[in-house]
Amino acid sequence: METEVKTTYECYGIGRRIGNEIRLNEHLKDYPVLHDLVLQHELKHFIGKKNVDWQEPFNLDLFTWTLKHPSSWLQVLPLRIDGDVLAYSWTLIYLWVFVIAWAIFLFVFVLGVL
Repeated sequence: METEVKTTYECYGIGRRIGNEIRLNEHLKDYPVLHDLVLQHELKHFIGKKNVDWQEPFNLDLFTWTLKHPSSWLQVLPLRIDGDVLAYSWTLIYLWVFVIAWAIFLFVFVLGVL
C-alpha cells in the first residue's frame, strides 16, 4: 500500500513532515533548487530513513536563505503551538540545554563574567 504525500506551504520554518503531509516555507517557491533540496530531505523522513538531519551536508545557500527569511528561524525552537496542539522536539530541547550550559560555562568559568 502506497501512501500519498501531500505538500502544503506555511509562512514559517523551513520544512517538516507531519503524518503524510510535508510542510514547506512558502518563500521556497521562489528558490526552485532549495525547494527541491528541502523537499527531498523531508521525503527521506517520510520513507523512514534514520538520522537524516545529522547526515545532510551543510548547505551555504540554504544558510544564507535562512538569514534572509527570519521566519525560518522558528524551525529551531524546541516548543511551538501547531494549531491547537503543543508540538515539541526532544532533539531540539537537548540541543538548547547543551548550548545554554556551554554558554553559562563560557561566561562563568572562562570569561569570569558572572
